[in-house]
Amino acid sequence: MSVIGTAFRRERVRVPVWAVVAGLLAAATAAAVPQAFGDASERRTLVELITATPSLLAIRGVPDGTDEGAYAFFEVFTYVGLVAGLMSVFLVTRQTRQDEDLGRTELLLATPVHRRTPVVVVGWVSGAANVLLGVLVALGFLAGGLPADGSALAGTAATCVGLAYTGIAVVVAQVAPTARATNAIGVGVVAVTYLLRAAGDAVGTRSADRLTVVSAWPSWLSPIGWGQHVFPFTRQDLVPLVPCLVVAVVGVVAALVVGGRRDLGASLLRERPGRAGGRMRTSLGLAWRLHRTTVIAWAVGGAVLGAFAGGLGTTAIDTIGDAPSVTKLLETLVPGGRGALLDEFVAAVVGITSILAAAAGIGALNRAAEDDREGRSELLLATPVGRVRRLAEWLGVGVGAAVLVAVATGAVGGLCFVATGSGTDRFWSTVAAGLAQLPAALVLVAFAAVLGVVLPRAAGWLVWVALGLALVLGQFGGLLRVPDWARQISPFTHTPGVPAAHVDWSGAWWLVATAVLLGAVALVLARRQEVSP
Repeated sequence: MSVIGTAFRRERVRVPVWAVVAGLLAAATAAAVPQAFGDASERRTLVELITATPSLLAIRGVPDGTDEGAYAFFEVFTYVGLVAGLMSVFLVTRQTRQDEDLGRTELLLATPVHRRTPVVVVGWVSGAANVLLGVLVALGFLAGGLPADGSALAGTAATCVGLAYTGIAVVVAQVAPTARATNAIGVGVVAVTYLLRAAGDAVGTRSADRLTVVSAWPSWLSPIGWGQHVFPFTRQDLVPLVPCLVVAVVGVVAALVVGGRRDLGASLLRERPGRAGGRMRTSLGLAWRLHRTTVIAWAVGGAVLGAFAGGLGTTAIDTIGDAPSVTKLLETLVPGGRGALLDEFVAAVVGITSILAAAAGIGALNRAAEDDREGRSELLLATPVGRVRRLAEWLGVGVGAAVLVAVATGAVGGLCFVATGSGTDRFWSTVAAGLAQLPAALVLVAFAAVLGVVLPRAAGWLVWVALGLALVLGQFGGLLRVPDWARQISPFTHTPGVPAAHVDWSGAWWLVATAVLLGAVALVLARRQEVSP
C-alpha cells in the first residue's frame, strides 16, 4: 500500500465521525428552523432581539435577514467551523508530529521517499477530509429543505475554513517540539480565532433595519469569521473565502520549505529540559508535573475568556445605543434593562468555561489511560503505589485542572470589570459565574475516570464523544426539539444561570453529587483493573 493510501486508511474512522457530526448539525438545524420559527414575523422579532443582544452575537455569529436558510446558517455555522478546525488540527498532528514522536516517520524516511512527503500526504488527506465534511454539511442543509445553491455554498465555506486551519496546523507541527504541544497550540489558535470572531460580532454595527450586523475588524482575523460572511442563502459572497485559501496555501508551502530542511524530531521551539535535581517525591507530584503545562494552558484559555467577558461586556452593551425601538424590545424580551443584558452577556460567554474546564480535566484522565495502554504505568505500579491511589491522584489532578480553569475565568473577568469601573459587586458575580460552570465539568471528568477503567482502549475518544454529545444536547436541544428527558442527560442543561437576579443552585448540587458518585465508582472498579488489558 502506498504512503498516502496508508494515511487515508488510518483516518477511515475518525474523519467520517467528525464529518457526520457536522452534517447532522446542519441537517438537524435546517429541519428544526421551519418547525420552531416557521412564521416570518416570529423570525423577524427574534432576529431583532439577536442583533440587539451582544451575547447571542458572540456565541452564534451575525444573522443576515429572516430567510429560513439564513437563520439556520446563523444558528449552526460557528459550531461547524469549530468542528472543521479541531478535526484539521488533530488530523495534522496525528499524521506529522505524532508519527515523529513514535518513530514512524523515521521508518518511512528509511524508504525511497522525500523528507517533505509527510507534509504532502497530510495536505492531501486533510484536504479530502474537509471536502467530505463540506459535502456532508451541504447535504445536511439540503436534506433540511433549503435551496441547493445556498447549501452547496455553505458546505464550501465549511471546507475552506477547515483548509485554513490545516495550513495553520502544518506550520505549527514544524514549530512545536512534540505532538502534545502541537495539539495544544493548534487548539489554542482555533479558540483564539473563535474569540476574535465573537468579539468582532459582539461589538459590530447594527443595520438600520435591525436584521443584520456589520462585524467589527476582529471578526476578520478569524477563518470562522471569514466563512460566516459568505452568507450563502442571501448575499452569496465568495470573496471572504479567498483569505481561507490563501492561509491554506501559504501554510502548506511554508511547511514544505521548513520540513525539507528540518532535522527529524527537531523543532523551532525547543523543549525545556527539566532540572537535574528536583523535589518530586510523590506519585501525585509526578502526575502534576506530567500534566502541569497542559493545565496551565487551559487556565490561560479560561483567563482569556474571562478577560473577553469582563473587558468587552460593557462596551458591547454600549454599542446597542439608545434607540427607542431597541429599548422597547429589550424591555419586553429581557426584563431588567442594561444590567440584565450585561448579566446575559457574561453568563453566555463565561458559559464556555464549562467546556474548557471539562476538557482540561478529561485531558488528565486520558493521560493516565494512555500511560496504561503504553505500559508506562507499570513502572509506577511496581513501587508501593496501588491502582486506586494512582487513579485517585490523576482524578485529583483532573479536578484541580477544572477548578483552576473556572477560577481563572471568573477572577480575570471580575478584575476586568473592576478595571472598567463596574465595582466589586460585578467582580463577585463574575467569579460566581465561573464557579457555576464547575459542576458540569466535574461530571464529565468523573465519567472520563470511569471510562478509563472500564474501556481503557476506547476511552481516549469515547469521552470526547460524550463531551460533544453533552454540548449538542445542551446548546441545540431546544432548537432541535429533543425530548426533555434526553436534554436532561447533558450536565450543561443543569448549569445555574449566573449572574442573574434569581439563581437556582439545585441543579449544581445534583451535578456535584453525580460527579462524586461516578468518581467513587471509578475508584472501586480500579481495584480489579488490569494494567494492560
